[in-house]
Amino acid sequence: MKERGEFIKVRRKHFPIVYDFLQQLWEGKEIDKKRTKKYFLYRLRSPRYKIFLMKLDGEIVGYTSYKYEKDYEFGLICYVDEIVVNKKLRGKGIGSMIVKFLEKTNKEKCNMIRLHTDLVRKKTRNFYKKKRFKDTGVVFEKKLK
Repeated sequence: MKERGEFIKVRRKHFPIVYDFLQQLWEGKEIDKKRTKKYFLYRLRSPRYKIFLMKLDGEIVGYTSYKYEKDYEFGLICYVDEIVVNKKLRGKGIGSMIVKFLEKTNKEKCNMIRLHTDLVRKKTRNFYKKKRFKDTGVVFEKKLK
């Protein structure tokens, strides 16, 4: 796919589109729409978070969100919360364009891009490896509520 994507900074009015992408990302899981909207609005107000939709040939085809964090070892890093491509358009280079956008946008500001993905998402993990992301470990979680 030729690079002709445009990245649009997300606004409040874009919540239904973002919510649809999140449903595609977490397919099969129930997502609390009210809680998701509350967190979405928090991210919009926070200077740490950046949220973009990707438009290609007039159609919104992808979504990404990231934040800035300080790391003892690497200094300022770009932590990617989500990269989602419309499930009907996966495998067409859109994810690569989003990664390239993240690299270009943050190259001067950050020392590293960091993200994580679930172990069961083998295609996603392979995609990141092809993009020269290094598998550095496993994320542990413990629910408190």
